[in-house]
This record gives sequence, C-alpha cells and structure tokens, in this order.
Amino acid sequence: MKTTLRLLTLISIVFSGSAFAQSEQSSKVLFDAKKVDQKELPAAVVASVKKDFPNASLKEVYSIPASVYESDWQVITKNPVPKSMDIQYYSLKMSGKEISMDATYDSKGKLLTAKEYITNGKLPRAIPTYIANTYPGYAVKSDEIQKWYKNNQKKAIYEVAITKGTDKKKLYFDENNKLIKVK
Repeated sequence: MKTTLRLLTLISIVFSGSAFAQSEQSSKVLFDAKKVDQKELPAAVVASVKKDFPNASLKEVYSIPASVYESDWQVITKNPVPKSMDIQYYSLKMSGKEISMDATYDSKGKLLTAKEYITNGKLPRAIPTYIANTYPGYAVKSDEIQKWYKNNQKKAIYEVAITKGTDKKKLYFDENNKLIKVK
C-alpha cells in the first residue's frame, strides 16, 4: 500500500511539473509593445501611409523592437518597451469608410506587411461580368474583400453574396478574379 501511494505521488509530481513547464512556456511573451503617439512616427512612415492608404485614418500605432520583428510576436500594451530596445518597426491600425486594415512598416517607411478588409467595395470588372454571364438573373447583395501584402506579393479573396428571389449563393474569387468556391 505504501509503495502504491509513493508511486502515485511520484507520478503526480512528474505530471504536475510537466504541465507547469508547458503552461509557463506557452505563456512566454517576448516583449511588451509600446503604444506610440502618431506624432512620434518617423516622417518616412507617415508619407508612406498617406501614399499606400490615402483614404484611411490612422487609429493606433505600436512600436516593435528590431530584435524581435523576425520572431513570433504579439502586441501587449500593459508595459512600455525598455529603452534599451531599438525600435525600427511600427504596427499600424487604420480604418476608413467600410474598410479596416493593419500594416507593418520599417522606420524608413517601407511597407512590410498589410491586411485589408473592405465591405461592399468596388469589385474588379471581371467579377460582375462573370456573375452576369454565369448566374443570369442573380443580383449582388454584398461583398467583402480581403487583401494581404507581404514580401512584395499581393493576394486577395473576394467574397460575393448573390441572390435570385429566395435562392442565395456565396461566390469566392482569387486575386486573379477566378472563381475558387461556391457555397
């Protein structure tokens, strides 16, 4: 009985230690980002944002230390970034009429990544033409456009809701305006 109790205690300690180590490792944060006032952005970043997203309003800006940009990171706003970290990247949150976006720039104003979400935006001409030819009598009810930019490559998905009476469909097109899925 004592041997069984000791064995169960040992197993329990091993599993508890393992679970603790896993939870400690999974909750590790590499750094705390600093929310930055828009006035603190380098002039090159401000100029690039105006050029890249002319209809968007800048809502939030976070600084990202260069030492962690290439690593996995997440923005946490509780504590300021230590002054010893060199800030060379900026994470921006923007919005406009029926659009929201996130973008990352380096301190020289180069756009590194961007995600745009547009509701009821202007579809490329090929998509309404395809719908009219393939789904006669259907009308576009709404659309959502998602665009990504990374490493000088652009990708997009167009989700278009169409209706004809009570019949409803969702069509998905890629960045080349090709139909990829129908729901």
